[in-house]
Amino acid sequence: MCCNNENECQTLPKLIKERAYYLAVYLTNSTDMELVNHYDEEICEALSKLNIQNPEQLYYYLAEIDYQQHLYNYYQKSSNILLYVGAWNSRKNIKIGEYLIEALQLDKNTISPEKLLDLLEDPLHEIVKEFRDNGLDVSLTKSNTEENSITDDYLEYEDEIQEDEVDWHEQESEPDDYDDYHYYSNSDPYEGVDWGDPSTFNQAAWDQFRDD
Repeated sequence: MCCNNENECQTLPKLIKERAYYLAVYLTNSTDMELVNHYDEEICEALSKLNIQNPEQLYYYLAEIDYQQHLYNYYQKSSNILLYVGAWNSRKNIKIGEYLIEALQLDKNTISPEKLLDLLEDPLHEIVKEFRDNGLDVSLTKSNTEENSITDDYLEYEDEIQEDEVDWHEQESEPDDYDDYHYYSNSDPYEGVDWGDPSTFNQAAWDQFRDD
């Protein structure tokens, strides 16, 4: 197995560490803090022993016949090294989910490779909503302050948008209702006026000639 240069991946380990809490909740199907924290620590411990590299090229090379085959990802269990080319979440790197389940020592019967990658890639507000929809009162982790703040703001903003949409429709209808009422409830101020006969002029009609 050959790669053109060593390029330590910064993105994937950071994501796994930040999302370890959500992985633990999914694996345990629980929000019990003692249980979740235990799994969280186990995931981070396994992660600390995993070497993730992101080289520009990766390939098998058979020197005997001078043959090489390009690859997009590879996991070498003996040295606990995961290599991948390009973006970790690209379609060509879907197998990374399987490698991570093995490297992080996760139960493959509990979490699928696709779900693992979803928990690493999906926006936090979507993950939190999914857990809550399934009866798990998940709180945002404190370790990722900036992202959690953004997520809190998003959820609050989403609620405000829904409320504002209701208020907007209510406010929008008020002027129309008022105008219709005002139009039909007020009689014509010149009703009964014969503009050729001053004796029929009412006050509104005389007001038209007040400046003449």
